[in-house]
Amino acid sequence: MGADSSERRWRREAAVVARRVNTGWWLGRFNLLLSLALIVFAGVVLTARTWLPDWVQTDALFATLSGIVTATALFAWFWSRGRFIGKEEALVRLDDRLSLNNQLSSANREMGQWPEHFALKGDDIGLKWRWEVAILPGVLAGLMVLAAWFVPVSELKGREEMITHEPNAWGQMEEWLATLQEEQLIDPGSIEEIEDKIGELRDQPENDWFGHASLEASDTLKERVGRDIQDLAKDLGTIERDLDALKTFSSQLSEAGKEMLLQEMEDAMKNLAMNSMSVNSELAEQLSQVDPSQISEEMMNSLNSEQMQELQNQLAKKLESLGSMNGLPPMAEGGL
Repeated sequence: MGADSSERRWRREAAVVARRVNTGWWLGRFNLLLSLALIVFAGVVLTARTWLPDWVQTDALFATLSGIVTATALFAWFWSRGRFIGKEEALVRLDDRLSLNNQLSSANREMGQWPEHFALKGDDIGLKWRWEVAILPGVLAGLMVLAAWFVPVSELKGREEMITHEPNAWGQMEEWLATLQEEQLIDPGSIEEIEDKIGELRDQPENDWFGHASLEASDTLKERVGRDIQDLAKDLGTIERDLDALKTFSSQLSEAGKEMLLQEMEDAMKNLAMNSMSVNSELAEQLSQVDPSQISEEMMNSLNSEQMQELQNQLAKKLESLGSMNGLPPMAEGGL
């Protein structure tokens, strides 16, 4: 075998040794970094599946995983390059492992002849892959990522939904307004005015909804609306009750008794007029036709007319709907 042929083969052996050594250093560092990165990534996947499930369903997850692997590989290369060996160091290693008494190193420096090349056995150069050590950490970390992907989790409601949950007072008032609107009891303008006030509270920054000032304003508005509804029910109930008494017991009532009932009706009418919740125009017109100050003896005797009966029926129906409302302030004595 010629000297040139021996040199080429020994240099090729040295290149193989250098690659195996350098790859071993890189792979050791890469596995360590990749294992740590994948453990952290598994935690991110679990968190994302709980709080940001839409993100987990997109390509962003796979792009992030690819970026982690690439970045880890590059960082491991920079970290381990200081331990890399070149062909000269590989020839020194071959001299030592093969007991060639520095023949390869001397020949590389042109201080001697290249020894005759001979086939190397598997463990001649002292390098043997321990695959269980080389790949086990990365495999275990990868299994953690798969577990984080498939393990059942309790999916929470969107954080945004929890933040934007409104104060209960707003919903309660809107339920009241919906009932009043359905029963056509209140003038639309009065309902719109209250809706605008609720809208002003809702237009605040969401972070301020549960602040002290906002909650106090909400409770104050709810208290006012509730009291207005209660006063409305009380006054309508007084009118309905007095009309029934005048109609049923007109001939049996003393003048003082009649005066008391008429005075009660007149006070109730005045209260209705001052209530911020104005009754709708149709009911207001019917009530105006029984102005207590204008009720005569003849009119009292004819209170069983169809018109008065219709008014009583309407008042009874309105009072029933008002009495079915939930969450109103406690009624004062004499209320519904």
